[in-house]
Amino acid sequence: MSDTSGESVTKVVFENATIADVIGKAARIAPTRGSAFDKSAGIFMTVDPLAKQVTVRATNTDVFYLEIVDAVSIDAAGPEVWLLPSITLSALCAKLPIGSNKEIAWEPVGGFMTFKSGRMSAKISMMASEYYPVWDPFDPEDLELVTGFGGRVDMVSWAAATKGEPPLSGVYFDGESVVATDRYRIAKAPCVAEPIYKPITVPAAIFTPISRQLVDVKLAVQGEFLCMMPDDSTQIKAVIYAHPFPNLTPAMDREQSHSLKVKKQPLIELIDRASVMVGAERVPLLRLYIGEQEIAAFMEQQEVGMLGDVIDIPGHATHDRVEIDFTPKNLLDALSHAPSEEIEFWYDVDRSKVKPIKIDGGSGYTALVMPRTQKEVDNG
Repeated sequence: MSDTSGESVTKVVFENATIADVIGKAARIAPTRGSAFDKSAGIFMTVDPLAKQVTVRATNTDVFYLEIVDAVSIDAAGPEVWLLPSITLSALCAKLPIGSNKEIAWEPVGGFMTFKSGRMSAKISMMASEYYPVWDPFDPEDLELVTGFGGRVDMVSWAAATKGEPPLSGVYFDGESVVATDRYRIAKAPCVAEPIYKPITVPAAIFTPISRQLVDVKLAVQGEFLCMMPDDSTQIKAVIYAHPFPNLTPAMDREQSHSLKVKKQPLIELIDRASVMVGAERVPLLRLYIGEQEIAAFMEQQEVGMLGDVIDIPGHATHDRVEIDFTPKNLLDALSHAPSEEIEFWYDVDRSKVKPIKIDGGSGYTALVMPRTQKEVDNG
């Protein structure tokens, strides 16, 4: 790279839509705070003028994301490396105009990356790249295709803990199924994956930003990593947690005294309607009443109001009404990820002990949701 004294400078041109997509995915992996930010802040880019390609990397030290993007043109004397702040760069790329022949030129000049797209111009301060933890690509020939992988993981990843330590912040695979839990919620779905030859747990957070990419995926377990390729230009490595995953079989196999069958969508809509009364409540309370061939939902907030609604379930729940209290989001997540339109809902009418309800969502999907205890309800 040269200065601005009249000599030519490095210039890389991308299609707007292409680079916006790539940077957006990388930015969802790049850390924005904490110890991971101290070690691996930013989006790291390697320019290869001979191949007319740029390799984009981002890592939060648990997940390592690499994507190769074709440039429209590269004018550079040789390979270069750039490190740019993820938040600012992704925000800029997200606002680029998208359409035919819409392009953006990147030129590093004097410690800044300058951008020109149409009449828009911008510049972002570049970061020192010497200590960025660069990793090598893995060999695609070592991976095997697993069809429908992403959809199966999406069924359960909602139940993983969003805070705290491994393994509850992870998703567990044993080659036959995939499971996640935060101890208040459990979700399990079939996930036959021969490349996963041993039980592993990987960070659940990997699947949130890239779940739409993970449809049919090439996989391999290599050392301490689960390696994935959702397409020929993208590689993702996830750290395998050393912590053993809890044995959830007793909870999943626990018998319930009653069950009912109900259409999933009307039940979701019933809970959604009641949830308009959430207000500013940090942990809202949904009261579900089951019995006399009905399911009723009720929510009340003193400063907002109250709402109750009922759906009929002819031939089911013929017993007296029983109240089961939930955090509404937990129940909605479990229902919305069920693959079948009709679900089977298992519960106990004896509420002297708090037991989880079980949802059989078809196609092997099972979810358990722990109701709120009376103490939790009393404490609001």
